[in-house]
Amino acid sequence: MSKHTPINRLRSTHSSKHTAINRFGRSANPAFTRNFNGFSGDIPSSERMTLDGAVNKTGILLSLCFGGAFIGWNIPTLMFPAMIVGFILALVTIFRSPSKAGSTAPLYSLTQGIFLGVPSSERMTLDGAVNKTGILLSLCFGGAFIGWNIPTLMFPAMIVGFILALVTIFRSPSKAGSTAPLYSLTQGIFLGGITLIFETQFPGIAIQALALTFGILATLLVCYKSGLILPTQNFRLMIASAIGGIFLLYFVNFIMSFFGSTLNFLTSNSLISIGISLVIVGVAALSLVLDFDFIEEGAEKGLPKYMEWYGAFSLMVTLIWLYLEIIRLLAKIRSR
Repeated sequence: MSKHTPINRLRSTHSSKHTAINRFGRSANPAFTRNFNGFSGDIPSSERMTLDGAVNKTGILLSLCFGGAFIGWNIPTLMFPAMIVGFILALVTIFRSPSKAGSTAPLYSLTQGIFLGVPSSERMTLDGAVNKTGILLSLCFGGAFIGWNIPTLMFPAMIVGFILALVTIFRSPSKAGSTAPLYSLTQGIFLGGITLIFETQFPGIAIQALALTFGILATLLVCYKSGLILPTQNFRLMIASAIGGIFLLYFVNFIMSFFGSTLNFLTSNSLISIGISLVIVGVAALSLVLDFDFIEEGAEKGLPKYMEWYGAFSLMVTLIWLYLEIIRLLAKIRSR
């Protein structure tokens, strides 16, 4: 029989497929590429993997996933802890103890089912974060009106706002729905009072600072959405390092003020001081890109609903910092 008969051609095709599989691997899934090789052939037949056994166990895991989804649907507060536990179990199963998959895989399916079962109304959305940012901005402007007319409330409001920010960031992010509005209101009172002081010395500076702040916000939002500025890992590290250095300088200047001295290159109206203020304004402005990315990524991942408030709070912190730096820069320039 000729070697080109249909049977031989079929065998040749079958052999070539397995050659491709052996060369390139069966899957990009690390669970397969790491753990499906290296077993010897002396495993007893009763202990060997079978297709029926894998199908049955997949059915069990799917059932557990649906059961977890029922739990997540009724108790959405379990969503975030379940996601973290499931991620850890996946790492342990793949990279540490594949032989323990009989214990870890059911727990993984259950926890991820809880995460997946949370209704979308309980998850962060981009529209929700934008709406809450609008609420916080409105409260901030309302507080500014109060601070403008009652400037004596400026420093108490600043202290309360600072405490609320620390609580929101380090203690109770899940309570941002309560703390973020209060933070925006109190910081608005502070901004209203301090803006009145600058406006008294330099008429028109408030409108200039507001226009520049929201102009920078709009410009960077367009740059971010168009892809002109990408928040890469190096970008994040650069901005985080710059922010750390800036606040270290501010802290040193604050301590020195108790002894009747300050860092002249931060507080004077010299060209060096103006240049440093320009750099600080640039860092504060680029920090907005990190806030945009955090909100968008959180919405894509379906983080808990309270993260809408936390994302809006984060954006407000950066906007308030940017406004203060801009009004200080304008005051330095106009005082020359």
